Amino acid sequence: MKLSLSNRLYRVTWNAAWWLFFQTSPNVFFVWRVALLKLFGADLKWTSRIYPKTKIWQPNNLKLGSHACLANNVNVYNVAYVEIGDKTVISQGSELITATKSFSDGDRNLKAYEIIIGENCWIASGVFIAPGVVVGDSSVVLAKVNLLENVPDNKIVKPLKNYSVEERIQ
Repeated sequence: MKLSLSNRLYRVTWNAAWWLFFQTSPNVFFVWRVALLKLFGADLKWTSRIYPKTKIWQPNNLKLGSHACLANNVNVYNVAYVEIGDKTVISQGSELITATKSFSDGDRNLKAYEIIIGENCWIASGVFIAPGVVVGDSSVVLAKVNLLENVPDNKIVKPLKNYSVEERIQ
């Protein structure tokens, strides 16, 4: 996948707007940030809550449902489409990554796959969501999980067991 010159110019313009007008806005200026994202092509509801330290790579590849929330320090690397359903919360420090590089075929070109997160979900702090993952409705992904596979509806995803230092040594 090659990114066009127009795509690159769009993102330069967006990054300037993000730096000047988005990330400097007060926390409570949700409508301001929604308006700015809509100006850059995002599909958002006016009730969406996007905090100022949220980093969005390409707004026109983003769709947020009503009352959806992107907390501070969320990284949305959306080379491909990202859809987040109604009343879904993405907590601080989480990363939604839609692109990767393939080293097996030798070309090392960028490969992008969409991420879909259903309605009424909670993605806790520090979660990594890999390219192509679908999270079903009413699911919860607990803190520090690396989500590499799809999650069905009404599922709670826990991190792997944390071992004590003594258990790791044995």
